[in-house]
Amino acid sequence: MLGVCAVVLIGWALYAAQSVFAPLAFALFIMALVWPLQRRLQRDVPELLALALTMAMTILRKHNEIVRHSLFKNSGKEIKHTGDGIMATFDGPARAVRCADALRDAAANQGMSVRAGLHTGEIELRDTDVTGIAVVIAQRISALAAPNEILASRTVVDLTAGAGLEFESRGEHQLKGVPGTWPTFAAQTIP
Repeated sequence: MLGVCAVVLIGWALYAAQSVFAPLAFALFIMALVWPLQRRLQRDVPELLALALTMAMTILRKHNEIVRHSLFKNSGKEIKHTGDGIMATFDGPARAVRCADALRDAAANQGMSVRAGLHTGEIELRDTDVTGIAVVIAQRISALAAPNEILASRTVVDLTAGAGLEFESRGEHQLKGVPGTWPTFAAQTIP
């Protein structure tokens, strides 16, 4: 089956971890140095951890809402969560680019960043999952994307000619486990 595979990774994980755990690390350092505050900090650290977990879950829920809305509007199908992202398929590569573009804008409005990798090719359907080299290529391309960047393979660029999309070369890359070098392109819709 020919399909378009998109891997969207959550870009907020690192930033959230830095902003939540940096104060926590500082608090733990102070706890070791200042004995009178030790008991109070021992009581407050679990509360800080609970607060950090609540914040992370709230961000994840909001991210999932944004992704599902963008998928619905662009005829995408959520396949699975990948730990720090979501894998989805589309019935055409232009819809995948438009979905990723809309998702990037919606996430930015919520203070989040996302990155996406897009490729189209043969996929294998396995129950509710998809596998195959197209999935691997999409995943490897998404790993190359910077925060708030949508990267696409040459295949996506070629198949979307005339669809109102813009692509800018990001060079050729060796993708782990994939033969040859692969040109990648930053994608966006034309306003």
